Amino acid sequence: MTQRQIAAKLGISVATVSMALNNSPRVKNTTKVRVRELAAQTGYRINETARSLSSGKTRTVGVLFPEFDNTFYAQLADELQRQLMGRGYIGIFLSTGPTSDINNYIDMLVARKVDGIISRRLDMEHMVRLNGEKVPVTFYAAPTESNLDTVVVDRGKGVCEAIKHLIGLGHTRIGYVGCQGDFEPRFNAYRHTMMASGLPLDHDWVTSGGSSHETGYRGMLEIFARRNRPTAVIAHCDIVAIGAMCAAFEKNVKVPEQLAIIGYDNIKESRYAAIPLTTVAVDVAELAKALLDTLFERIEGGRSPMPLRTVVSPSLLIRKSCGAQLGKRGGNI
Repeated sequence: MTQRQIAAKLGISVATVSMALNNSPRVKNTTKVRVRELAAQTGYRINETARSLSSGKTRTVGVLFPEFDNTFYAQLADELQRQLMGRGYIGIFLSTGPTSDINNYIDMLVARKVDGIISRRLDMEHMVRLNGEKVPVTFYAAPTESNLDTVVVDRGKGVCEAIKHLIGLGHTRIGYVGCQGDFEPRFNAYRHTMMASGLPLDHDWVTSGGSSHETGYRGMLEIFARRNRPTAVIAHCDIVAIGAMCAAFEKNVKVPEQLAIIGYDNIKESRYAAIPLTTVAVDVAELAKALLDTLFERIEGGRSPMPLRTVVSPSLLIRKSCGAQLGKRGGNI
């Protein structure tokens, strides 16, 4: 069945059918439902090639994330794809890991004429090129001073809330596992909150590394090897926290009775860890929507001279690993 036949069957114009199938706000929702139901019943399929030629849009979005073996990025990518499909778009997902050729990825996305790109990071050379190609880009977690369209999670707020929760449970010796630099937002918030609370900031309680189970495991073993140990730790992310928990089990340190652990991100595994993980939860659906809303404002013609910036607030999700169920304490390891 063609659009003309659908129009004749429903007693509306061909233009209305076309706008309904393209989810135009100019068409009533009741009309959209009637058109889509009849299209589905008759097996009608939109000719995407023809639509692309007429609209100048391919209805594709490129997504460049550092690594998809990181559960948080995998969950975010899955949610982005789900929401893109709801908007009539598809995503092209590419991992920009250490061995990736980003230049090749940019070439491919430009050649495919993607309507926009969501990225964790790109250097200035890539931005200049994409600006020249008139491809809008929205960044996840770009620095404030970058003057780029971005959506950020208020990492500092989440860590501050986690530390205050631990203080309320009686902890004063709180470490940090998985530091990725003094000015990384999560660690920076840890440092400032500890100092603002009048608590000791002992560098022996801080370990560095990437966002891996190995980082948490090795970092926690380092802390256990020291004489003066914290009674609680904040992990850079849930993956690091789960690695730290494994080290605690290996050393017969009871979680949370002897060591409280709080993660970050609320990945699916955190709920099913051996000791369910207290974590700073990021609403992935809200984050994905904010990224797409920002990008589509540009795709659909937004010409604001100012960079678009949206902040998503996380929340502390209490489970067993912090020891809240035990009441106020703060014993030694």
